[in-house]
Amino acid sequence: MFTKRQLKILDLVVKNSNGVTGTAIADILNVSSRTVRNDISSINSMFKDKKVKINSSNKKGYFVDSDHVEYIKNIINLLENKNNDYVESDERILKIMGKVFFHGKQSFYDISDELYLSEQMVYKECNKLRKFLNENYGYNYIKISGDSIQNESSEEIIRQLFFKMLKDSVSSNKMTYKKELEYLLCENFIDEDFENLYKKIKSFFEVHKISVDDKSMDMIAGSIYICVARNNCGFTVSEKSPMRSSSIADLLIDKLENTGFNLTENDKGCLYDFLWCIKMPDSILDCEGISNTAFSIVNEFCTNVMEKYSFDLKESKDVINYLSVHIEYMLRRLDMGYELNNPMIDDIKKKYPLAYEIAMLIVHTIYKYKKKYPADDEISYVAVYIEYYLQMSNTKLKTVIINDNSMGVNNIIRNWLATNFSNQIEIVGNIHMHYLEKYMKDNEIDLIVSLREIPQNITTPSYVIENIPYKTDYDLLNSLIHKIKINHRYENITRRMFDKKFIKFYNNNESFEDVIKDMSLTLEKNKRIESAKKFSDDVIEREKIYPTAVGRYFAIPHPLATFAKQTTVSVAMLDKPVICDGREMKIIFLLAIENKIDDDVSTLFQFFKQIALDKKLFKSLLDVKNKDEFMEKMIYISKNIQLQ
Repeated sequence: MFTKRQLKILDLVVKNSNGVTGTAIADILNVSSRTVRNDISSINSMFKDKKVKINSSNKKGYFVDSDHVEYIKNIINLLENKNNDYVESDERILKIMGKVFFHGKQSFYDISDELYLSEQMVYKECNKLRKFLNENYGYNYIKISGDSIQNESSEEIIRQLFFKMLKDSVSSNKMTYKKELEYLLCENFIDEDFENLYKKIKSFFEVHKISVDDKSMDMIAGSIYICVARNNCGFTVSEKSPMRSSSIADLLIDKLENTGFNLTENDKGCLYDFLWCIKMPDSILDCEGISNTAFSIVNEFCTNVMEKYSFDLKESKDVINYLSVHIEYMLRRLDMGYELNNPMIDDIKKKYPLAYEIAMLIVHTIYKYKKKYPADDEISYVAVYIEYYLQMSNTKLKTVIINDNSMGVNNIIRNWLATNFSNQIEIVGNIHMHYLEKYMKDNEIDLIVSLREIPQNITTPSYVIENIPYKTDYDLLNSLIHKIKINHRYENITRRMFDKKFIKFYNNNESFEDVIKDMSLTLEKNKRIESAKKFSDDVIEREKIYPTAVGRYFAIPHPLATFAKQTTVSVAMLDKPVICDGREMKIIFLLAIENKIDDDVSTLFQFFKQIALDKKLFKSLLDVKNKDEFMEKMIYISKNIQLQ
C-alpha cells in the first residue's frame, strides 16, 4: 500500500514525462532529498513483481518508461481517494522504531521531515510506540526527552524484542512478516538477500530430511536475518552468553556462516533461545525431543480430564502425540518469554466452549511443574486439539432408556440425562423392557438407564433410577459412567500392548529363568528390545531383589533399568507351574517398557491387580487352549471386569 506522499511522487514523475529531479520533488513536498530517494526505493520495491519502476539518470532525474505511464496513472486514480490513515498509523510507529534502533537518537524535527508529519504528530506517535512496546512486550527502554526519542538497552535485549515482534507477526497474519521486517530493519532489509537466506535454510532442512512447518520456517529465517542485518550495521552482541545444546541449530548456523552470512559465536546465545522455542528438532536423531516434564503434564492432564469429564484422550494416539509436541514447545516458550498469540482465540472460546473448559484443566498442572501460568492464547491452542478429539472420537456411551408407563416420568428422565450427561452419553433408543434383549442383539449399547430392575441375564452395565432423579443419582450414575470408561481404557491398552506373536504355551518342565530368557529372545527377534541377554539378566536380577508376584498364581516381571523400543506384554501360559518367589506361577506377564512416562503402564498394573482380585476371571484365563482364545478372553475381561 502506497502512502499519500508516495502517490504524490508517482503523480509528479508521471506528469513530468521528460524527468524531474529529486531536489525539485523534495522542494514541492517540503521534505529532504534523502526522503525522496527512500520513497522511490520503496515504490520500486512494491512494483517489482509488475516489472514497473521509476528510472533515474543524472541528466533527466526521475522518469518512467512511456509503456508504463498508463498503468501508473490507473494505480494513482484507484488509490488517491482512499483513506490510508489506518495503514500509515500502524506503519509509522514501526518506521520510527527502525530509525531509533538503527540510527540512534532521533529528533522530532528529523522524523517529521522523514515521515512528512508535524512535530506534534511525531510526539504522539513516539509516545504511542513507547506504550505499544511496554504493554505488549514489557520493553521499557524507549526514552522520550525534550524533542527527541532514543533507546537505552543492550543489543541482546534489542534482538529478543525483534524476535518477539517477528513471532507475533508470523502468528497473526495481520501484516506479512517480511513487510514488518522491512520497517524494523529500516533501509537494511534487502529482499534478494533475504530470499537467498531462506533458500539456504530450506535446502539445509531438505538435505537432513527434517520437516519444518511454514510458520516455523518463517520464524527461523526471520530471526537469523535480523542477526545478520544487525551485524552488518555494526550492532553486535558484545559477550558470548550460555547456549542451549542443539546440534541442528549448530549445524545450520555454521553452514550459513561458512556460506558468507555475517554470523558470529556471540549471536548464538539469544538466537538459540528463540530457535529452541520453535518446532524444530533438537538433533537429527531425535526429531521430537519431548521432555519428561511434558510427558508428565500430558499424563496428569489426561487423568484429570478422565476424572472430571470421563473423556479418555489416550483413545487417540494422534491427539496425544500432537498434544505432547505442543505442550513441549509451550513450556519452552513459557521459559523463554516467547509465548504465542492466537488470532483465533475469541472464535475458539465462542465456538468450542467445552473444549476450552477442558483445556483449562492443564493450567494448574503446568503451574505445578513450572511455577508459571501459561497465557490464555496458549490454552486456546490446547483447546483446538481437544475439539479435534471430541469431533473425531465417538467418546459418548451409547445409552438406551427403558420407558416407564408414565410419559411424564419418561420425559423427566430424558431431560435430566440431557441436562447432566449430554457430553458423556448418547441416547440411541427409548424402548420397553420386553424389547431389550432383541434390541441388544441388533444394536451395540454401552449403558442401560431404567426405572425398573434389569433382568440378571443382561450383562450390559445398567443404572436404575428408583424415583424422580436426585443428587445421589447423579453421583452414582457419573461413577458408573467413569467405570465403563475405565473398562474401555483397559480394552484399548489390551489391544495396544498384547499381540499373539508374544503369547506362548509351555508344556514342559521349565525354570523361571529359562522362560524369561526364551520370552526375551522373542522380543528381540521382533525388534521390541535391543538385547535379549541384557534384558533377561536385568529381569532375573530384579526378581531376586524385588519380586513381582501378584496374587498366588501369576507374576508381572520387568527389568529395573533396561528399556524397550516399544512397550509390549509378553505372555507365558505354563502347563507345569514355575517357581517364583517361592510360589507356583501359572501365568507370566513379562513387561517390556519404553523409556518414557506413560500413564497407560500404570493403568496396566491396575488392570493386573483387578484380575488378581477376581478369582473367577483368573481361572477363566487358565482354561484357554490357544493364542486366539487367550486374546479373546483378555479383551472380554478388559471390557467386563468389575472395578474393586
